[in-house]
Amino acid sequence: MTAEDQNLVVALLHHASAILGSDGPDDVGREQELDTVKRTVRLAKRIASGNATANDRAAVADSVHPSVRTSFGL
Repeated sequence: MTAEDQNLVVALLHHASAILGSDGPDDVGREQELDTVKRTVRLAKRIASGNATANDRAAVADSVHPSVRTSFGL
């Protein structure tokens, strides 16, 4: 895995963690947030395993919060 791929994976996992920690289980829209987390983790797994396409890598910018992109240099 390249250093750039590692940054993408860490940014995605950081984003997923932030979503999980942001609300309680009784909040409205929680199922949608969990679906987002699942998609984010699947994308991170594809990148980490070396099976990601250029589109997958480009999707990271759309998936994570702007502050996360800035923190990880994306």
